[in-house]
Amino acid sequence: MSGTEDPPGIFPLVQPGTGPSAANALSGTAHGPVVQAGSIGQIHFHRGPERGVPRQLAPAPAHFTNRDAELDELDRPVAHPDRCGLVVLSGFGGVGKTALALSWLHRARDRFADGQLYADLSGADAGRPADPATVLGDFLRALGVPPEELPAGTGPRAAWFRSSVAGRSVAILLDNAWTAAQVRALLPAAPSCTVVVTTRRMLRSLLADGARFIDVGPLNADASRTLLLKAVGRQRISAEPEPARELVRLCGGLPIALSVTAARLASRRLLRLGETVAELQQEQRRLGLLSRGEEVSVRSVFDASYQELPGPARSTYRAMGLHPGPEFDRAVLAAATGLGRAALDEPLEALQEAHLLQEVRGGRYRFHDLIRLHAKEKADVTDTAERRAEVLLRIVEHYVRRTGQAAALCTPHLRGAAYEFAFPEADSAEFADRGQALDWLEQERANLVGAVRAAADGGLLAAAWQLGYLLWPLFRYRGHHADWRAVDEACLAAARELGEPELEARTARRLAMLHHRHAEWAVADRLLHRCAELHARSGDAYGAADTADAQAVLALARGDALAARASAQHAETGFAITGFPRKAALARLLSGQAGVRIGEVATGLTEVRAATALLREHRAQDPFNAARARLVLGESLVAAGEVAEAAAEIDAGATEMDELDSPVGQALAHSARAELAAARGHPADERRQLAAALRLFEHQGDEAAAAPLRDRLTGPSGPA
Repeated sequence: MSGTEDPPGIFPLVQPGTGPSAANALSGTAHGPVVQAGSIGQIHFHRGPERGVPRQLAPAPAHFTNRDAELDELDRPVAHPDRCGLVVLSGFGGVGKTALALSWLHRARDRFADGQLYADLSGADAGRPADPATVLGDFLRALGVPPEELPAGTGPRAAWFRSSVAGRSVAILLDNAWTAAQVRALLPAAPSCTVVVTTRRMLRSLLADGARFIDVGPLNADASRTLLLKAVGRQRISAEPEPARELVRLCGGLPIALSVTAARLASRRLLRLGETVAELQQEQRRLGLLSRGEEVSVRSVFDASYQELPGPARSTYRAMGLHPGPEFDRAVLAAATGLGRAALDEPLEALQEAHLLQEVRGGRYRFHDLIRLHAKEKADVTDTAERRAEVLLRIVEHYVRRTGQAAALCTPHLRGAAYEFAFPEADSAEFADRGQALDWLEQERANLVGAVRAAADGGLLAAAWQLGYLLWPLFRYRGHHADWRAVDEACLAAARELGEPELEARTARRLAMLHHRHAEWAVADRLLHRCAELHARSGDAYGAADTADAQAVLALARGDALAARASAQHAETGFAITGFPRKAALARLLSGQAGVRIGEVATGLTEVRAATALLREHRAQDPFNAARARLVLGESLVAAGEVAEAAAEIDAGATEMDELDSPVGQALAHSARAELAAARGHPADERRQLAAALRLFEHQGDEAAAAPLRDRLTGPSGPA
């Protein structure tokens, strides 16, 4: 840019006497506010993301009945005008807390012009409640924050969320909360916002946050009868008044129990209320449901609906009760049941008609949390242990196949392990390209991580290891460090229990790289030392080279370039001997980087050039490292004073990282551009690039990469 040009987005200052004369008039059409001013200097315009108002609530329940007292309580003004409105709806499962919250929020929609947000905090699954950081990330994306700009960690995300909704009228429904701390992390500060929490627990400590508590109890007899009347029809209720009253009593005023029972009656016009009462009475005697708590009451109603299902639907219901994730598609349904996709139509229709399964979007299904538990319990009491293990293995093997197909497109160089499938492939669909494969991994992430855990817990160790190891492209390109850690720790334990030193070493090496990213150096060192021991015992030359390569990465990140270069050269030799030219090129790239850092710029640059040329030849197989090599070459050229050539390489590498849609790669590109800006003497641009790289690295949780950038930005003088 020449000295007479203005940077993009900056309007030049109009000097007195050189511009048009002042006039108090507006020409043309203005959309939005108009500011009247005299002379104006440089103005920076920052356009926020253009996005529709989020309306994330599910539809209001169709047969919502007689919660007038609770609705009046929700309508009460906020007691604390200096903080957000906070209402906690508490009560046992199935009592209608979510229905009440949705009904009120839809009625009050006009009060919340800036949107309504929803999060399921998974309090119904006490073992693994939702992470507030993940929920905050979802909220910020819904409010228009680009994913690549989200910081890592609950604290930074909470601060950004509070800033985003400040002064805005937003309603937030936090469903199935588990702890007060979980809720507290998601509270805005703005008094214009209202938060409604549903929970099975009391969460009384939220009183300190200004919460108003509403205990949601069962419907009374009149309200329960009204609900049945709306769903089943006045004629049938009037025809059998005594059985109707007994049905209300047996359902215990639980809206979920009443709704499921009404669905059975509505779908079977010839079924008499007296027959339904007799069935429920038998279940009460058999299971003691109505005298032992709310979950037992719900279970009795679900059992009644379950017994009405055709055999294939019952089998499908039990099989998917063993599914380890929150939702599933038809492909995994086919794998779990052994049925073809066409054969699934009838059982799926039966399950949805019985209100036991919800289609959340095209071809994807979800159980209500209590129904999912009921389905699993039915599998536990109906199917043998061998049958349950078979179903789980079918599910996990489906995910192994699909994940393997995705990995073959995203990281074709990944070395899996030999695995013999126990069941034939149920789904022959293929991914169109690498982008679709990576998107599938992202969409199924919760299911895949859950499948690794379930397989490991269920003793399916070989399948657990295989699936976990094949998840590498998801972690390589998208981060997700918490899941990466959970998966690799499960894989490491599985490999050790299997007595497979090679699999243990491979997993330990990858887990060491995660600890390196978190600057947990001692743990990373210990894992790599274990890798070296295992490879030395087995005489695995490739494994020894791979361990040396990882040790070089750690040494360079810790600032020991001499040790890094020695380890990288050792790794390059080992890879060359064992016939892995791409890996040898990566080791040479690392050696060259280290050489540049210790001042041997000419020698290091030569190594980096040679390595980059080799990695470019492997671009189809490993596009990420081919792009990364260009960035490393650009930084090395900066160190050598070859700024023009450096700019070309860095721009090319950055473009390729954008095409790969890799936040990790984009962070590396910003970091390289910061070096280029520093060499050109552009401190403002250097700071912008450093800040952009820091945001992305922090979002990934990569403290090893973030720390030096943070030091440069927050040092005594910052970029010179």
